[in-house]
Amino acid sequence: MKYFKILLPILLLAPGSLWAEQGDLPYRTRGFYLGIGGGVSAIEMQAGPIVVDGDDLATKLTVGYRIQKDFSRLGINLAVEGAYLDLGTVTERTLGSTFDLEVDGLNLYAVAFFPIMDRWDIFGKAGIYSWDADLKIEGVTLDDDSGTDLAGGFGVSFNTATAFGIRVDIESFDMLDGAWATTISGIYHFK
Repeated sequence: MKYFKILLPILLLAPGSLWAEQGDLPYRTRGFYLGIGGGVSAIEMQAGPIVVDGDDLATKLTVGYRIQKDFSRLGINLAVEGAYLDLGTVTERTLGSTFDLEVDGLNLYAVAFFPIMDRWDIFGKAGIYSWDADLKIEGVTLDDDSGTDLAGGFGVSFNTATAFGIRVDIESFDMLDGAWATTISGIYHFK
């Protein structure tokens, strides 16, 4: 419920153009795009007897380029996308102490968009997530770990008659002992 209270304003503050009448722009805008969003993440890590497992708010800043060409009779579009993704801080109280696990990093994806209705796409993506994790005990860094691991995801996007859109991403990361994020982002497509 606490996440709903945070995500609701994002949906309500989305540009009014999301519900605009159809204009003369194509329903799948191509070229560069930027996005900003937030959502929820879950992270799990075990280091000896210490187990940190929980969820927190995630924030995301995305930049991408959607290629101009349809690659099949189905109208599949490809994109290259990068993002900064902060998975937040998971706090666990165990062994009489408070442990905090902070994770953030950069990802790079190849994305395939599949049109399902006018203005609506579903998409799948695969790539890598270069991450940094800090495990702290009572505010003092106990362990600092980093790496680059496989990442993937899927989602749905709605593109308006203007340059704005909205999308939902669900991503999974092969890092630590497991991590995922679900985000809702506002997207701006450059002409």
